[in-house]
Amino acid sequence: MIKVEASDLEGAILEASNRLGCSYNDVDYYVLQDPSTLFGVRKRNAIIVASIKISSLIDGFSEELEKNENSDEKDSFIKKISDKLGFDKKSEYLPQIREDINRLFKDRCFEVDTIAVSLLNNETVFIYIDGKDAPLLIGREGYRYRAINYILQSWITTKYDLKIQLEIGEFIKKQNENVEKYLKSEVFEEVDKKGFFKTKILDDVLVKLAIKKLREKYKNKYVKIRNTQDGSKFIVIDEFFTKKS
Repeated sequence: MIKVEASDLEGAILEASNRLGCSYNDVDYYVLQDPSTLFGVRKRNAIIVASIKISSLIDGFSEELEKNENSDEKDSFIKKISDKLGFDKKSEYLPQIREDINRLFKDRCFEVDTIAVSLLNNETVFIYIDGKDAPLLIGREGYRYRAINYILQSWITTKYDLKIQLEIGEFIKKQNENVEKYLKSEVFEEVDKKGFFKTKILDDVLVKLAIKKLREKYKNKYVKIRNTQDGSKFIVIDEFFTKKS
């Protein structure tokens, strides 16, 4: 499954079809956020989680399965379906995970109207939570988000052997925008000019987002998270050093 954002729902589905390599009508999707406008100005984009409809994949492979009597070849086609969908039997866990999360917030009287759970890949489950109390769940400077993320990560890893990617409201989206702005305005230019750089202190959320972007951009450089004596985190970008003989 993939997460897609576009200015409208049709655009999001079209983008999903291009990325999944299937037709528009073969996209199976769940709407995480409806687009909205105010006085003719777009305020929110459409966000969906999408995959290829199982029926379309099975139809596409059914003729090949009938033609091949060899069991190994049939297994190969079945594996193609699983790989194309991007998930395996772990998808069976999703309804239970969603039910448990829903019960968790109801027991604590938080007003949450959207809890979506889907597999991003065979190792990671995407959890999207939104509602009137989303700002309370995020907390000042994201402190409550980090606590919820830690609790859900520990529980889901232990029980289902899955990692999580958690989004509450638009918290991670906005953090991504902040990281992108910081890297473009202060980091990229200095690294390109000097060949090395040390970032400012970053919190747990920002440091994970930043190091992913930095490693994607500087694949031939040493990019590492470092800790200060008090446990604060920053990122070092430098050249790889080889030991001289």
